[in-house]
Amino acid sequence: MILLGVVYLGLLKLARRLRRYWRGWLAVPALFLMILLPANVIRDIISANYPGMRARLIAALGLRGIILIFALGLIGFAVLLVQIRGRAAGFVLLILAQFSALFPIEIVESIRRFKEARPVDYMDRSLAGIRNVTPARRVVWIIFDELDYRLLFVDRPASLLMPEFDRFRAQALDATEAVSPALDTSISVPSLLTGRRFVRTTGDGPATLHAGEIGISTMEPLDASSTVFSDVRQRGGNAAVVGWFLPYCRMFSASLAACSWYDNGTVLNITGEGLAENVVNQTRGLFETSLYSPFGQSLTLKHAIRMVQDFRRDALRAVASPSFDLVFLHYPVPHAPHPYDRFQGTFTKNNAGFEGYVDSLALADILLGEIRAEMNRLGRWDDATILVTSDHPYRESKHLDGKADPRVPFLMKFPSQETSVLYGPPMYTLVTRQLLDAVFRGEVSSPAEAVEWLSKRK
Repeated sequence: MILLGVVYLGLLKLARRLRRYWRGWLAVPALFLMILLPANVIRDIISANYPGMRARLIAALGLRGIILIFALGLIGFAVLLVQIRGRAAGFVLLILAQFSALFPIEIVESIRRFKEARPVDYMDRSLAGIRNVTPARRVVWIIFDELDYRLLFVDRPASLLMPEFDRFRAQALDATEAVSPALDTSISVPSLLTGRRFVRTTGDGPATLHAGEIGISTMEPLDASSTVFSDVRQRGGNAAVVGWFLPYCRMFSASLAACSWYDNGTVLNITGEGLAENVVNQTRGLFETSLYSPFGQSLTLKHAIRMVQDFRRDALRAVASPSFDLVFLHYPVPHAPHPYDRFQGTFTKNNAGFEGYVDSLALADILLGEIRAEMNRLGRWDDATILVTSDHPYRESKHLDGKADPRVPFLMKFPSQETSVLYGPPMYTLVTRQLLDAVFRGEVSSPAEAVEWLSKRK
């Protein structure tokens, strides 16, 4: 901010000296950028605080409609600037003067924020540690964020091959009418972990999530001691997490033997670490959105690529360990942004909209195959219970192929299972915590027992 203040002061002095030379057309693009760039930042802030607004606008106007309105707005704005080009230089000077007046305020604010910052609050907390025990039963619970049942199995695009999911489905219990607790990760995942149906959540500080249940007006802190992780801990076992979006290693640390997690890409964490890198990338960020960038792959997209690669490493390490009763993997795939190109087999895709979801489905298939291959290599696949599901369906599927479906995959392979078993009645994945508890207790150890268990909890 201090450097930016210096830049604005320099521009103000330069503009005053050159005012008579650029009173006409040169001031028009300068004024255009001065207004357009803050408008893009405001758009980003609104999108972050009201994530459903973009989807509602797209649903009402369509993607082409939004692009058309945006283009017409730019054209109208440009025409207006041309009409007032004689006064544009004065407007530029006025804006620069206003920004420069904020210079001393920004110095004070930057120093205050620097002194009040407490990075330690946002560090991962001490874990419970690994107990030296041999698991009697091993469970791997995999959540692929925003994985859609219909697009995965029913209306899969003809050009999309999903060999790993098809192979897994052929040897698993397949609940064909499974529905998730909510359409938002911040509500659905806490509901799945606790077995309680939350309808709203809100963060309070770096490690506390307040949650509200249906029919209850008040919200209470999420009880981290009453989750599937604490269930494992209380039985004397070990639970490991590799997660995304939620700060698992702060929220559930007291119940975890091992943990790593990755945050969602935002303007706060995608611009680098050092000062020079941030100056460049924060300036660049003014010209792009999370999905679209004139520079190719956006900063958010590059952050997603690094995150997925690190996640893959941690996930394989977790399933390779012989110490864990439960391994919980919450993948940031096939959720947007979509950097994977399924035809090239590379992370080189850029400026991908809804159609990029299909490529991310292909990536999810690869990730599932990696888990199978690693566990097979160690001789642990056949002996483990593997649950593959999602926190919610693809919320913008209507913009992909005009259809929507509330179902999510719920595929559960039991030890030594070789054939597929279909479970057709409506099923709510909210029962996952209780189902896994039954698995660990030995009450459910086969697809037939799982079908019987589920049929009693419609």
